[in-house]
Amino acid sequence: MVNGNMKDDMSEEELLEYILENVPSLNRSDIERMVNEYIESLGISRKTALYLIFLEYRVAPETKGDHHLSLEELINGLSNVHLIVRLVWLSPTMKYKNGVLTRGGVMDHTMILPIVFWNRTVEDLKSLGIEKGIPIEIKGCYTRSNIRGDLEIHVPERAGIEPRFDMDNKIPKEDIFFKSIDQLKSDEPVFTYGILLNKPSSRQIIVDEAQRELHSFYIGYKDKAVRCTSWSEFPIEFYNLSPGMPIRIYNGRGRINRFGEFEIRLTRASHIEPAYDLNITLEPREIMLNRVSNGFNLAKIYVKLVSYGVIRKRDGRRILNILIYDGEQEATLSAIDNQVDVLKEYLEGEEVYIEMFRASVKASFSTNAINIFTTEITKIRRSDHQRLFFSIPTVNVKDIAMHNRYINIIGKIVSIKTSTENMDLNELIMEDQEGEPFTVQYRGDIKDYTYDDIGLGDKVKINTALVDLQSLLTRTPYSPLKMRLRAFSKIEKI
Repeated sequence: MVNGNMKDDMSEEELLEYILENVPSLNRSDIERMVNEYIESLGISRKTALYLIFLEYRVAPETKGDHHLSLEELINGLSNVHLIVRLVWLSPTMKYKNGVLTRGGVMDHTMILPIVFWNRTVEDLKSLGIEKGIPIEIKGCYTRSNIRGDLEIHVPERAGIEPRFDMDNKIPKEDIFFKSIDQLKSDEPVFTYGILLNKPSSRQIIVDEAQRELHSFYIGYKDKAVRCTSWSEFPIEFYNLSPGMPIRIYNGRGRINRFGEFEIRLTRASHIEPAYDLNITLEPREIMLNRVSNGFNLAKIYVKLVSYGVIRKRDGRRILNILIYDGEQEATLSAIDNQVDVLKEYLEGEEVYIEMFRASVKASFSTNAINIFTTEITKIRRSDHQRLFFSIPTVNVKDIAMHNRYINIIGKIVSIKTSTENMDLNELIMEDQEGEPFTVQYRGDIKDYTYDDIGLGDKVKINTALVDLQSLLTRTPYSPLKMRLRAFSKIEKI
């Protein structure tokens, strides 16, 4: 214990000697080790680290007796703290500078707080009998606020840790702090559970003129889905999980994003793990396409499979685009990877239920452009009924009317050219079976729209082309009718 008064102008060496003189239980190597721990964990100077050691030993540990603090009594900057808590989680050990650290969480009857064990691995803690779910006693820890201002408990290597099985009935279980996702609020700590709905994805975002990577995934509960985001890479244990599994999320933070939607923000101090002990159900609600929202939809739609495009490959993934219709609205369904094989078993014109999907909704002049994307847990089920009508006529140019949004047309390819204004926009010049010219515009490679090898002079059938109504109104012999290929359009060689 430090008994005297410390001079304000002590040098580092004088402060070291002062501590050695007044704290007989510490030798020089002990102090140097403690100094290095403080420098590594807090990024402070050597002199500040020595000052923290001085503060820590100003109060003799024996004066505390058996008194321990509750978690709600903790504030930033406390040293030599005595706690009796339940260990709620442990994340995998990470390397940090010249040492290691293991993050976790502890709780008592008041709250849950994150904890950092310095220079102790998960295996080190297990060797002491310290594992998830058991009560433990910690002597000699300290508190710090992280860069976001959240309080954390830090346990240096010299601190005492031991199991306290006798406290098992006196400290509640973690369940008292967990809420379902439909009960979460913004600006509050999040401890929740749900079904993992998709694999994590990431995208680059410019923030304050710097490029950063935002990671995200969705969890679901009953008929509600919530997005989880993080600027840090997700905790390593997350990658052992797969869509459809029940999970628990520890130590997130509820927030409202710039679109006014609630989401869960995760940090390096957050934790994710399986929750096989929970019976979590998903209850997709049936909606129309015009009620689909951006992101993951924990919903069910009933649609007709109108027209199939060509299976494409993008970034190593197979994609099959299909025009769908629900009786009021049309949309593009993009089946991805394994779901391509599922939908290949259905015929054009069949009607199906599609449950749990991602969506992109973009506003246009007359209606919303809706794209539906399958995920690893999307369910597709055939309907026994045929109650929707959507017909695409096969016509010649002179037969096309204003009500024909999509058409099929047979003709000969007489020219293939690339636009000089937009290198991604290409054009076929064709004539129909009555000798009327028309043009077909498309983006990308012609191979994205056909399984056949086509070229000049070939007779082909264009399936599900989108009519350019403006060109229909204004066409002349020098400005023929235009139509466009969509992702679900297809060209067949005759």
